[in-house]
Amino acid sequence: MNKRTLEGYRRRLKQLADRMQSDASAVIEEARGPSGDQGGGELSNAPTHLGDMGTEEFLQDVNATLLENEEYLVNEAHEALRRIDAGLFGRCEECGQEIPRERLDALPYARFCTACAEAVGLTRVLGHQPVQTVLNRSAGPASQNRVPSSTTGGAAPGL
Repeated sequence: MNKRTLEGYRRRLKQLADRMQSDASAVIEEARGPSGDQGGGELSNAPTHLGDMGTEEFLQDVNATLLENEEYLVNEAHEALRRIDAGLFGRCEECGQEIPRERLDALPYARFCTACAEAVGLTRVLGHQPVQTVLNRSAGPASQNRVPSSTTGGAAPGL
């Protein structure tokens, strides 16, 4: 891999890490804010409804999961930057073969080639579905702003 290509990946990885770090900071700040009956500036002294407390707890769990994922991506981006510095970027950590450029374009922090990622079990999280980014996804009914005729029974041809 040439120096110019590596610098492009370095730039993308730094941008990814910065963006994820910023997102993680926002989630942390939201989590630090008052919740429930903890003085969120409410004008009423009425207790919070149990359903509201359940919803708030669910949202805190979702935020904790998002934070965990963002921290994971930041760490992966930093590890990929270390691999660039060490001259190991773009090589599968399992078999040592070159990771295809298409995979690195989709996942610049990829550690494994596709075959090894499947063998290691990393793609089970994705349900063995190919990763599609905004730039490489195929046009479908959603992008054409239409409802597929198979879901309407063909009764609404203009949709």
